[in-house]
Amino acid sequence: MVKPPIPISEWQRWEMQRTIRELGEQIELEARDLDRARQFRRDFALLAHAMNELDWQKPPKPYRNPLLPPYRTHPLPRRLPIGPLKRMAKLIGPEALRYVLDLGSETGSEFFRLILRPRLDKEYPEGNEFKRYRHHANIVRLGNAVLSFERAARVSRSEALEAAAQAVGVTGSLRTLERYFREFREHCLNCGYVPHPQQELGALPQFSLCDLDGRSPDKP
Repeated sequence: MVKPPIPISEWQRWEMQRTIRELGEQIELEARDLDRARQFRRDFALLAHAMNELDWQKPPKPYRNPLLPPYRTHPLPRRLPIGPLKRMAKLIGPEALRYVLDLGSETGSEFFRLILRPRLDKEYPEGNEFKRYRHHANIVRLGNAVLSFERAARVSRSEALEAAAQAVGVTGSLRTLERYFREFREHCLNCGYVPHPQQELGALPQFSLCDLDGRSPDKP
C-alpha cells in the first residue's frame, strides 16, 4: 500500500511554525544582548560618576554649618560601588576590568592613560541637551514656587522670587530670577497652560495663565 504524501498545507504550517520559532529565538538573543548592553551602560555610568565626584574627599560639615568643625579631618580613599564592579567583571572579565581601572588610575604602570571627564558643551553635536533639560526643569520648579508663594503669603513678585529661589535652590541676582520667570512665562504661553513640575507623573496644573500676571502688594 502506497503511503499518501503529506499535504502541502501541512508542510506550509510546519514551515510557518519553524520560521516563528527561529524568529522568537533570534529576538530572545537580541533582547538578551540589548539587556546586557543597557546594564553595562548603567554600571559604567555609576562608576564614572563615582570616579568624577568632586566632593568625595571633602569632609562633611555637620548640619551644613561652616562654623562647626567637620566630621573628619583627613580625606577618605575613593570607594566604587561593588554592584557595578561585580557585574562588569562578570561581563568583560576581572582582568579586563582591572586593566581598564589601571588605565584610568592617577598613578599606574601602563604607557597610556584613560582620562574620564564630563563632556563639554561644545563637544555635543547639538549642544548639551542634559543641561537644557535641567535648566528647563529648574525654570518650571521656580515658576510654580513663585506662584505658590504669591498665593499663600500674598507677597509681591520680587519677594516671591527671592523666597522661591531659596526654596528651590536656584542661585542668582534678582535680575537673573526675573529673566528666569520670563522664560517660564513664555513657556506657559506656548503650552497654553501652566505646567506642573511633576506633570510627567500625572500631576495636574495648580495655576492658570492669569496667575502669571502677578499681584500688587497694595491689593487686599
